Amino acid sequence: MKFQLEPVDHDKISDLCGPTNSILKQIEEELGIKILNRGPSFKINGESNNAQIAKDIILRIYEDLDKNKTISSKEVHLYLRKGMNDLNNNYLGLIMNNLDKIDSVIVDAGALKALKKNICSKEKVIITPHPGEAAYLLNVDTKDIQYNRYEAAKLLHDYFNCIVILKGSGTIIYDGERYITCMDGNHRMSVAGMGDTLSGLLLYEMSLNQNSFNACLKATTFHSYVADCLLYRSKIKNYLPSMIPDLYNNITN
Repeated sequence: MKFQLEPVDHDKISDLCGPTNSILKQIEEELGIKILNRGPSFKINGESNNAQIAKDIILRIYEDLDKNKTISSKEVHLYLRKGMNDLNNNYLGLIMNNLDKIDSVIVDAGALKALKKNICSKEKVIITPHPGEAAYLLNVDTKDIQYNRYEAAKLLHDYFNCIVILKGSGTIIYDGERYITCMDGNHRMSVAGMGDTLSGLLLYEMSLNQNSFNACLKATTFHSYVADCLLYRSKIKNYLPSMIPDLYNNITN
């Protein structure tokens, strides 16, 4: 992807790149792309969606440098986060408008913020918020979610018309008719990446099981059970999320 900065202002371009190209390097690392530039001419190599995000961020920063002479690493991170949120919105909008052509979709993490009320399909869409994300979706405090997790799961279902997996201590699965509470699991499941592992297991089970609720039940239960096995039955107490899938496969197959 190639583009040109206009109007050309070499001082602004220098500020945009940062000392020793530090700003461009931060964008590269976050998005897994490569940015090449000579003056106002830029070329971005990498996956097309991430390249587009990088281009949008560079153009936005260049425009904003009219107001602020410098930009910090923290501010670059905010630009990156907004860019990823915009991508989530676009992807989820495309999916939701084509649900008749899709068997199922799992919505997790940042994509949850792109959900819109009452447009989901109960049998096809599964959301997997943790308490903080659930609080954002319902516009309440996290403590309100934790005070009555069953009511929170019901409200999420009623708002978005989908299967809800409300993560946390005592993960709740709710489809509008049944509550299932997973009593397995341990404190190590709060580490980064554990939710991503659950999403991967859900996708795997959804590919094998035509009943979405049963797939959710199996993936959630055994995800937590495997985590307990790793914690209590091995010498590795600080186990990693990446250790879950192999043992999951051994236990369930």
